[in-house]
Amino acid sequence: MGINRELIGLNINYLERQKKTSKNELADFLNKNRNTVGKYRRGEILIPLDVLSGICDFFDVDLNSIVHKELYKGESAESASSEEVKALREEVQRLSAELSKVKDKYIRLLENSKGVDDIVEESKTVKK
Repeated sequence: MGINRELIGLNINYLERQKKTSKNELADFLNKNRNTVGKYRRGEILIPLDVLSGICDFFDVDLNSIVHKELYKGESAESASSEEVKALREEVQRLSAELSKVKDKYIRLLENSKGVDDIVEESKTVKK
């Protein structure tokens, strides 16, 4: 899978709006010409890796997110992959089943145990 310049450009535009910044601020941060940054934003030219790293630093996002995720569609940079979501769902199901077993044991224990009143009454009869 190659680098999708258009995707990166859309993500840069989105991140600028989210951060409420401008291409001028990004250009200053990167020490690049404003027109060059405009070309990055439009996906017209390939962004060198060191510049892409600087863009990630500026927006505080990881490289994978800006290169591969559709942030401009509102996808969180921190969003989990489908494999991570599946693993988390399985873990929740496992813990839910385990909790249900513990709850059932607790209920049986309560049903089979003597209440405090029963214990007090027994102790009174033993003392007599």
